[in-house]
This record gives sequence, structure tokens and C-alpha cells, in this order.
Amino acid sequence: MVRLLDSVVVVGWVDAKGRPLKVSAMGTAFYCRHENIVTVKLSVTLWDTSFSRILLDTNISWLPEARVVRKSVPANRASELARKIIDRWTDTVRVSLPEEGTPRW
Repeated sequence: MVRLLDSVVVVGWVDAKGRPLKVSAMGTAFYCRHENIVTVKLSVTLWDTSFSRILLDTNISWLPEARVVRKSVPANRASELARKIIDRWTDTVRVSLPEEGTPRW
């Protein structure tokens, strides 16, 4: 497998018990030349404000669950498809954020 790209996009902030946290949509894409398959690993991460540590809490109901997407595609379109998958994931995470003033936890 060949690594195509890594993406980390801060899509917003949430207030967790008085602490601001950054919400990031993350994606890592690989391409298998033998099978012509793009594999994209998608996840959401919460960071403190200095990006110094990852905060994980599986009880956050509004966060989309991590997933893996696999698609068959020719090599010359692999990067483009991976980017589109990650962009859609970023949009999914962004719209999952609670509205301002609603409880985050």
C-alpha cells in the first residue's frame, strides 16, 4: 500500500464543562496498486487548545463514529477520490457539532 495523504481539519470548537476543545476531522488515505483500491480511514478527535493532547470520550453521542471507506479506482484517480471522501467526512463532522448554547456533554 502507498500512503496518499493525511488530513487534519479543525472544524469547530465545543465547550466541555468549561473547557474549550477543538474538534478535528481526520483522514488518512492509502492506495493498493495490486488491487486498485483506495482505503480511507476517517475519525474525529478532540484536542485541548494547545493541541498538546488528544482527548477521547466514547460517550459523546453527537460525534460521528470512526469508519473506513474502500473504493475501487484506477491509480490516476486515487488521490482525487481520497480527497473527495475526506472532504465529505469533514462536512459530516462539521454539521454534527451542537448548536451554540446547547449542552455538549
